[in-house]
Amino acid sequence: MIEYLLSFALGFAVKTVDSSVEHGLKLKPALRYFLAIIYGALLAYLINLVFLPEFFLGILIGVIIAGKIDSKEHFSAVISFVLFSFFLETVIINWVIVAVAAMLCYFEEWVNDNIVDKKKVKGMLLKFLSVRPVLELAAIALSVIYSNISIFLLLLFFDFGYLSSKNCLK
Repeated sequence: MIEYLLSFALGFAVKTVDSSVEHGLKLKPALRYFLAIIYGALLAYLINLVFLPEFFLGILIGVIIAGKIDSKEHFSAVISFVLFSFFLETVIINWVIVAVAAMLCYFEEWVNDNIVDKKKVKGMLLKFLSVRPVLELAAIALSVIYSNISIFLLLLFFDFGYLSSKNCLK
């Protein structure tokens, strides 16, 4: 159960750093880097704690490939993740799931940047794509395939944390 709370905290920290770096949230640089290092370590810990860590590693790789690690703070988080993963001896078994999750994440980021943000679609389709459903649908599919709802719930709690930071720190 603790993993859901940690996933929420991870989402909150990721968005807080992002808001500070890109959207004008005023945080001292030391606090931004501290939060980034914490969220990298927290992600490494969570990946060692959860069922199907390959899905979540794939998301991180997809974000990197999509160019979303676009600040020194986010880069610090990735370095923190790698270092903590090394010390925690992270074991990844199914690299196919890592690759598929990375591709889905990259696709979702591309859709958001090139279709949603540029409003190339309208109406219900724009609203649907705006909620970034690809990874959630993948998490639901994996939860069904593996008969383990925690895959979806972890992503959901991350999203709740992310959105809470976005709304809370305006």
